[in-house]
Amino acid sequence: MLRSAHTRRPFLRCHGGVSSAPTPTVRTKSSKRSPPSVVVKHKDYLHLAYRPDSNLSASIRSIMRGLLRECTYLPDPNARSYISQHFLTRCRKASFTNPDKSGGAYRLLKLARQMRNGLERANEGDRDALLRCLEWAYGRRGKRRYELLKPLMATEGRQEILHVMSECPGSEKDDGIEGESHGFDSEQEDIEVGHGVGDAGDTADQAVERDVSSTDKPLPSLTPELYALAASQKTLNLPSSKKAPKQLQPVVPEFNARLLPMPKKRVKNLTDRWYAKVLARILPPLPVGEWEQLRKWALGIDMPRVKQRRRSSEVIPNRGHFGGHTALEAIVVKGQLDPKYFRHEKANEITPRFMQRLWAQVFSDCPVMDWDDSKKKWSVRWGIQELQRSRRQD
Repeated sequence: MLRSAHTRRPFLRCHGGVSSAPTPTVRTKSSKRSPPSVVVKHKDYLHLAYRPDSNLSASIRSIMRGLLRECTYLPDPNARSYISQHFLTRCRKASFTNPDKSGGAYRLLKLARQMRNGLERANEGDRDALLRCLEWAYGRRGKRRYELLKPLMATEGRQEILHVMSECPGSEKDDGIEGESHGFDSEQEDIEVGHGVGDAGDTADQAVERDVSSTDKPLPSLTPELYALAASQKTLNLPSSKKAPKQLQPVVPEFNARLLPMPKKRVKNLTDRWYAKVLARILPPLPVGEWEQLRKWALGIDMPRVKQRRRSSEVIPNRGHFGGHTALEAIVVKGQLDPKYFRHEKANEITPRFMQRLWAQVFSDCPVMDWDDSKKKWSVRWGIQELQRSRRQD
């Protein structure tokens, strides 16, 4: 008698009433093995070490160690601590990611690799790369510049202005040590500005009224601290590449192209763009203690000792380029010379005099603000003024 496909069942061969079929082993929760020295902090997210792509995890660890190693060789102690802490903060922020959005890990990996290469050139003595590191550390560019500007800004509407600054064409986007628009350090807060969307039954008049009523907020204006800082920066010829603010007041025409009064929304947009451009060009003041320390280093007083880079000892001396080639053979075979024997073309020997000149250039762009009780206004002192005064005294 034949059985149908639905009624057929596999028969197990039994010996002594015990089935010989292999029974699957069930691993309990306590018997599951976890990698040693790995702690999962968030169970809802996937750690990079548990990603199926192990090459990505290895690359991230290698770049992170290399970048932290390069930070230890920076000749400025403030730059060493700031850049290393900044990079660790970024790594901790991106350590737990959504598996569905893992494509951003490759972008961050590329930016970290570019930053490591920039730090390597800075430690080799590349003047431009080392100057960018100092500008990062002392708030002349990057995230710390925005942090130093926040106490001077008005509290109301601060987040909206920061959002406009990130989209302004004149705002700075060269925050990378590489000198290109990498934006590794431009991690401004992601701010979503809510725009109300009307229902389908709203008329055009109601939409216009809603648009005009949304502009009833006070227009942004410079606080007394920002105005005094921008006015003093405008009168000086700073060596920095950042241009001084041109207009201290918004230039808004009274009539539009149709010779009608300028709409309120247009006035608000023009004022926001002017305010964002002014903030993008202002150099914020440093804390008094940090400013005084940088002034001493710029004048050559109590300068920190320059750390010498440790090189790996070679087992076989004079082994030649790329493990045995002469200079001519390296050019013919490899098309280049071994970088271990020929450094970067812009490399310089990092001496105390070399660092004093860099500190003097950065200090020239650093102001400090004090309140003058006699004149009842803010007084601004710039580093370039202090250097010129000290040179006249000498």
